[in-house]
Amino acid sequence: MSKRIEIGGIGLDNYTVREAIEQIDGYWDAAGMKTIETISMELLVMAGEDERLRQSLGELDLAMIHDVEILRAAGITSPQRIRETEEHQFLGEFMKYLVEGGRTVYLVGDTVEQTDALKEFLQEYYERLKVVGSQALEACNWDVDSLVNEINTMSPDVVFSVLPTPRQEYFLMDNRSRMSAGIWCGLGQNYASGSGRHSVKGLLLRLRHRGMLHRMLDKKEQK
Repeated sequence: MSKRIEIGGIGLDNYTVREAIEQIDGYWDAAGMKTIETISMELLVMAGEDERLRQSLGELDLAMIHDVEILRAAGITSPQRIRETEEHQFLGEFMKYLVEGGRTVYLVGDTVEQTDALKEFLQEYYERLKVVGSQALEACNWDVDSLVNEINTMSPDVVFSVLPTPRQEYFLMDNRSRMSAGIWCGLGQNYASGSGRHSVKGLLLRLRHRGMLHRMLDKKEQK
């Protein structure tokens, strides 16, 4: 069975968590920095209207589905995949994998507040994770070269990013070949805070994105 699916012209990986970790295990000896991102409904909807963003997603080495609604839209009914996606098991297992392997990580965010929240979250839930540095674009006056140089100085195994979309994807397209890290992993800008997930506003946004996703798929099918 193929592990690659397509939603609205965008390719996504339908690996189980175990299969995804096995893929990552082969990245360390590969040339160049590998890229991973968790794909939400919101991101898919934005990519449907932004050619450059869609191109960036197509260049990812691993595009992991973050919202179960995407699986359902693709007709995937595997109880294992539904459960893993609902519980966001991939990122938790990836963190544990890095801890067990003694891998080093560097944190990147948009604002100081956001970056500090990510660091505190990881220290609380994955206290043995080796965080070797962090930087917010805000703190370096939005100087991309400064951020790239800092990452290269630390040369981490993994860069964890909570930059917002599409800034993260544009940043990757422009600077991927310049960074000396093993893996770049986009966590989503709300990874540490979980903001919006349980609020009324968050529910309304999810319902809106679900409707937009289905309309996007309907348009593709009609062509």
